[in-house]
Parts: sequence; C-alpha cells; structure tokens
Amino acid sequence: SDLTPAKVELTSIDNGAFIPNNATILPLDVYLNEPAECKWDSLDRDYNVMNSTFVCVRSGLQQTPIEFGLYKCSTILSGLKRGVNDFFFRCKDQPEQVDENLRNINQNSYEYSVVVTSGLQITEIKPKGDVFDVRPVLEVSTLQGADNGRAICGYSTSDISIINMPIFLETNSSVHRQPLVNMRAGPYNFFVNCVDEAGNLASTSTRFNLRQDVSSVSLIERVYRAGPVFRVQTSENAVCQYAEKFFSFGDGLEMVGASTKN
Repeated sequence: SDLTPAKVELTSIDNGAFIPNNATILPLDVYLNEPAECKWDSLDRDYNVMNSTFVCVRSGLQQTPIEFGLYKCSTILSGLKRGVNDFFFRCKDQPEQVDENLRNINQNSYEYSVVVTSGLQITEIKPKGDVFDVRPVLEVSTLQGADNGRAICGYSTSDISIINMPIFLETNSSVHRQPLVNMRAGPYNFFVNCVDEAGNLASTSTRFNLRQDVSSVSLIERVYRAGPVFRVQTSENAVCQYAEKFFSFGDGLEMVGASTKN
C-alpha cells in the first residue's frame, strides 16, 4: 500500500528564479512523482486550509510525455510584488481512492519562491553629436534589473527586435561596447535593445555625425599563413574575427589572441 505523500520533483520555472518587474501573476507547472490533488498558499498552512488549488492529473496513466514518469499540476500564482515572493505547496495523493483515510497528505510544505525584479534601465549611450574619433565605439551602460544592470545588448541601424540584432562584442555586464568599423563619414542612427536574466527589456537609440571615414583607418598590417595557421598582425592590440563570407564585425567568429597584436 501507498504510505508516502506525493513529492514535487520539478517546477516549470526554477525555484528562486528572477522574473520581470511588471509581473503580478505567474503561470506555473509542477511535476509530481505520483498523481495527487495539490494546493498552494502564501502562508505555510495545513493542506485543508490552504486557499488556492492546482489543476492536476488524477490517473496513474496520465504521465506527462515531457517529463516521463511524472505527473503534472498547473496553477497561476497571484499577488506577486517587488522582491522575494514565497509560496507553499502541499498535496494529497491517490485522488481516485474512495477511502479518505488511505490518502497521504504532505505534513511539510514544498517551499517555492520567485523574485520580482526592478526594471532594467539604460543610463547612458554614446557616441552622440559630432564624432571625430577614427575608431568610434558604441557604448551603453545599464542599471538595476535582475542583477545590478547585468544584461545582454544588441544593436542595429534599424528599430528591430533584439532577437534579430547583432550582439555587442563586449556585453553580459553593466557596460556594453561595440567597435564601429567600415563606416563612411556622415550621419548615423543606432538602436540598442538590452535584456537581463529575468527578461526585463530596455531600449534606446543614438544619433551622431561621423566626421571622417573609419574605413580609411586600417589596423591590419600583415596577413599570412604559417603552415596550417592563418595569422593577422595588427598595428595595436585588437580583437579580430573571421568568416567564410563578407560580414560586419560582431557577426564573425573570434580569432585566438584577443587584445594582442597577433
């Protein structure tokens, strides 16, 4: 006979996960080791007095195909607020058992929490205005969000989704840098989108006027092969990329020897 209560094995969103700053509800699936009826509450209470319920499979034949061998329960957690949100889950197993005395109930809650983050902010973007630098760098600073401004940023001359943007060469921090190469003198408009671990998005743009051709300034002094190795020698420390077709810097594969002259 079954003498042990149901156990939460997995959750569709990790316990302790960061979630976006504007979230007030959270759809959640939990996966149990056996069929059960489950409840949740923001307070650690007995099963019978918990306020909210999961929708759970009832039959032992309804194992989920995604996490085979486990049984799915679904709910929508509500009442989320900024910061740490704690929830408590308890279950009552054998939902098809007629004799209630044979059903096992969790005496201890499964404790679950998520963190509603602050919004991600872009605090600075440059260059702006007239630019005379022969090696301009698109630079963005981010703040707050899920991890004190740590984010991944993309850039484009078109206002498009970050999914379709090339990613900054230096990113996954609070300062993001992208060297601008092969550019002619003239006006430019760059759009930047950033996203953090929680999915918070921040967007900005910058306009500047490049006063001289960047393409006329070459870092490359020598290109040659030494046996099977392809080598590039530059006039100063640099990061080089390569591809098998024409590409813009940021879209290629990085060569060995970053921030050196070889």
